[in-house]
Amino acid sequence: MLRHSYDSTMTFWVVLRQWKHTMLPMVLSKPLVWFLFVVELVLLTVDQFMLLKSGVGLPTLQWNAAMVRTAPTPTPAQHAAP
Repeated sequence: MLRHSYDSTMTFWVVLRQWKHTMLPMVLSKPLVWFLFVVELVLLTVDQFMLLKSGVGLPTLQWNAAMVRTAPTPTPAQHAAP
C-alpha cells in the first residue's frame, strides 16, 4: 500500500508541504540548477533592457525549427492511394 496517495481534494498549500518524499529537494540542492536559473534571469533582464533601450531584443524562436519529428510524414502520392 502506498504511504502517500493522490487526493484531489487537497489544497495547493497542503500538497506543497508534502514535498519531502519527492525529487524536488534533491533538484533544488544542486548548484547547477541555481546557476542555470541565475543565468536565465540575467538573460531575461538583458533582453528586457535591450528591448526598452533600443526596441530590439532577442530574436523570436521559430517553433518549427525546435519541433522533433516523431513519425514519418506521408508523401502526397501516399495520400492519393486508395
